[in-house]
Amino acid sequence: MFRFYDPRVLRLYLPTCTGNEAKQFFGPIPQIIVEAENSTCLLTYNRRATGIRQQRLTLQQEERSFVTDP
Repeated sequence: MFRFYDPRVLRLYLPTCTGNEAKQFFGPIPQIIVEAENSTCLLTYNRRATGIRQQRLTLQQEERSFVTDP
């Protein structure tokens, strides 16, 4: 059984998707955000023609804002 709702599964599966797999999995959804392995980051996944783009967002407790890591 594929547990697509589990962030541990998504962190492994999404980066391996081809363009067609990403299109089928995402459907009309523009972006998926999941928690990273540590509690100070989030991972965002965006569908691209060739697959998926992953980006890490670092949470800053003091400022309550997001910082994008390239």
